[in-house]
Amino acid sequence: MQKPSDHIKGIDFYKGVTIIRLIGGVTYHNLKSIQDDFALKTKGKAIKNILFDIKEVPETDTSGVAALVDLLKYMKSHQAGDKIGLVNVSPKVNSLLAISKTHPLFNEYSSEEEAIENLK
Repeated sequence: MQKPSDHIKGIDFYKGVTIIRLIGGVTYHNLKSIQDDFALKTKGKAIKNILFDIKEVPETDTSGVAALVDLLKYMKSHQAGDKIGLVNVSPKVNSLLAISKTHPLFNEYSSEEEAIENLK
């Protein structure tokens, strides 16, 4: 197993929603590390609905979007997540999601409170 990721700032569990706070760049190259860190930090916990807080992911590239999609697939297949959302999306990341036509894969929320209400 790789060393734990420094791209997951924290994971919180609130009202049936797992909030994953990402930090820095998220790319294909560090995806495995992020997945391993997530698995380690959530071992033994029931994961159903997931919210990615990407406030501290100011920009990414197409590899980063692919990593988010892969992470989404991983979470859904390995953690039985049935609702996935994004909060605090920067304009650059939002634009890249639109250009790459991956926007429909993620529910985007304007606040953590709104996301929790819709994801729980």
